[in-house]
Amino acid sequence: MNRRRIMRPGRSLYSTLRRLDNVSMPVDVTLILKDLLAANRGPDPTDPETRQSPEYGVAASLEGNVLDVVLTFKKDRAYCCMEWGCHLALLDGKQWDKLRHLLSESAMVAPKSLRLQLSCKIEEGAVFFVLSKPDPSRRGWYAFAPVAAHEYKVVAVEAGSE
Repeated sequence: MNRRRIMRPGRSLYSTLRRLDNVSMPVDVTLILKDLLAANRGPDPTDPETRQSPEYGVAASLEGNVLDVVLTFKKDRAYCCMEWGCHLALLDGKQWDKLRHLLSESAMVAPKSLRLQLSCKIEEGAVFFVLSKPDPSRRGWYAFAPVAAHEYKVVAVEAGSE
């Protein structure tokens, strides 16, 4: 049986454990990000007087100070826009603080500074406001239209951290 040795010949147990102390593993924080997004209220294409919680696809992990998130706008679901800052809003101190609070509620200690690596995926057929087509009968309301699939990536750093 071929087993990898954790301790190398000539190294003490202390030096081996010290090296392992610097190793980090990703922690699944998907539910925490879903909680953060749950407060969002988007348009309901069938009733302009009603706001609904958008249905996102979310996968998230935290490794060291890097928060790696995949945010998916799903096919046949309605959203106001596809701008990450509108939905996730990790642009100012309040939202970062809210994220840190949710992490601590889950018994996680967030590092001093966080770095968001976000991949936004828009599925073919996700539905968004068409801002160039306002509805003249309803103030602040626009036509909806499905969009083609695409993806974009964003990196954001918590203010004052780098």
